[in-house]
Amino acid sequence: MASTTTTWGTEIAGRISRQLGRLSGALPGFEESRQQRLLIALLILVLLILLILIVLACYLILR
Repeated sequence: MASTTTTWGTEIAGRISRQLGRLSGALPGFEESRQQRLLIALLILVLLILLILIVLACYLILR
């Protein structure tokens, strides 16, 4: 399970890096800006879900 978590962590870090690279580019048009806001919102949602799962796993392990 640790290797799966490491793989997920590496994949998520890669995605965050790519998104930050895209965001640091030239100013996008309106449609691209809207899409980027949606992607950022989705990324934040995924990170929150991941955090909840990690906390839940720690709780169940230490219980």
